[in-house]
Amino acid sequence: MRLLVNAIITGFGLKLGADIYKAVKKKLGLPDDDGDNKVVPVDPSTQS
Repeated sequence: MRLLVNAIITGFGLKLGADIYKAVKKKLGLPDDDGDNKVVPVDPSTQS
């Protein structure tokens, strides 16, 4: 029974933390972490 209660509390905490992170991320304008963060090459002619 104690294991079940611990699992429920842990799951609730993880879900709450994920929701808070999503809200803060949206409010601060942080980039999405969906895996498409690509490195864009820089054109050397545009640099000084």
